[in-house]
Amino acid sequence: MTKVLCLSDIHFTESEKSYVFGERISEKLFNSVGVNKLDVLFAAMEEIGPIDLLIFCGDYIVGKNDKEEKRKSINAFIDFLEKVENSPNIFRGEIIHTCDRILVVPGNHDVNRDEGDILDEFNKKLNRYLTPFEAKGRRQKYAPVFIFDELKLIVACESTVNNSATINSEIENVLINIDKLGGDSDLKEHVKSVLNRYMLFDIPSITESIKKDFIETSIEIEKDEKYEDYIKIMVCHHPLLDGIETSNTIKKYKSTVGGYSFMKSAVNFGYRLFIHGHIHESSCIEIVDHNMENRSPIIQIGVPMMEMDSDRCGAVLVDTETVDSNSFPFTSIFLKLDTVSRKFKQTKMLNNEDNRQINYNGDKILTDKEISRIIKDNIIIKNGDLGNVEAASYDCALGYEFKRGKTKYCNWSEVDVEYLEICPDTPSTIELKPNETILIFTYEEFNMPNDMVLHASPISSWLRKGIRVDLSYLVDPGFKGKFSFPVTNESNDTIYINSREPIVSVELIKLSGACEKNWMERHNSRAKARLMLEE
Repeated sequence: MTKVLCLSDIHFTESEKSYVFGERISEKLFNSVGVNKLDVLFAAMEEIGPIDLLIFCGDYIVGKNDKEEKRKSINAFIDFLEKVENSPNIFRGEIIHTCDRILVVPGNHDVNRDEGDILDEFNKKLNRYLTPFEAKGRRQKYAPVFIFDELKLIVACESTVNNSATINSEIENVLINIDKLGGDSDLKEHVKSVLNRYMLFDIPSITESIKKDFIETSIEIEKDEKYEDYIKIMVCHHPLLDGIETSNTIKKYKSTVGGYSFMKSAVNFGYRLFIHGHIHESSCIEIVDHNMENRSPIIQIGVPMMEMDSDRCGAVLVDTETVDSNSFPFTSIFLKLDTVSRKFKQTKMLNNEDNRQINYNGDKILTDKEISRIIKDNIIIKNGDLGNVEAASYDCALGYEFKRGKTKYCNWSEVDVEYLEICPDTPSTIELKPNETILIFTYEEFNMPNDMVLHASPISSWLRKGIRVDLSYLVDPGFKGKFSFPVTNESNDTIYINSREPIVSVELIKLSGACEKNWMERHNSRAKARLMLEE
């Protein structure tokens, strides 16, 4: 049994110790307790120990403070870490180098927004501990994917704040125009001071280089079969949700990928537990990936904010154990921090025995027999191949048309369609060069009824070759036509893709009833353009 303590969003401010307990608590109580936020947390950690691994999910200070205040606050946090590291009660006694059992990821409040390298200070001051910026081979071969052999645990420590501190160019232009206007100078200065607050904003994002490095590292780890029974955890500051980056990110940083896309890549390499901070509330979201063997659950855990006068304040304790694949390999406990007693109170978030049965809320996933019948009917799935039917899914094949983009972010409607030669006996081949992106189409055509949705995911063998698939997970009722989606060669070698080769797996899910407004009605112009293209 391995105990992993997860903390996040401490938001420590050196100059505001008197507000640790919130304004609702009297000064008399504050004086009687006589400690600040970090002292309370340290006492609770000593009481809950011993632990095997300590994870911090970001936002250690209040990022909007001035430079001097931020410097004092981060130094106080570093002093706290050294105190934790040297405590005889927090880590198990047999752990010699406790600094190598402390993982620290940056949050959006921990960056220096007014400097060129926004994470330079974070790297310099916290590189004693394990961070997303740990150099490979310095302490661990695969860093920042860390392997703990004694714990049978692999932890990917990733940063989602590399693109924080983005300048809002629209506000910048407004500020320039205000100076050109006549009128009351005091009023103009007031308006400018208000707008300046929104000049910089934080963008959560995963960069292409982070994802590429993670995939290459994971492939190397998979080659060594001794890690097959290790539990895999991913740690970052922001939750890995679809659309984690905004349109502003895409415009300014063209090398970002969706958070959910990154999570799906990790799932293909066996990651089942994703831990993050940022949202300031405890959460435990169960995601069921129906394409995994035994429909293994994926758990996303949000660690709450360390806010002393709130019911949301606390931490998360994860107990891991190598068990058979039909049950959860971990138990998660929410630790509510009681300020006065300086102890954690435990409440179960997720328990093995209580969650073995997955509730599908009445939805029905079609089995191989039902999918085969649909293919024979040639209505919902046209051009289907019975040989591509799996136990509870169908593998779609690459068709004979595609578009070759000039850039990764081109307007595909302006790109001409290219066609492969149709040879019944010999497959045609698309050549995909390194860093090249193409838009591909499935061989099958779909005509989804109003009471059915599709869940789609790329076939893992594509990802292992180094091909990134930008695919929407959900296909709505009423969709008509072929699936089309961009794929990018992220490897250093040319990759050849054959026509009629399986490329994406789909589940057909029967809903409890028909939807009122289907895909065709909500996307009328897109639907017409798609049908015209296919004709």
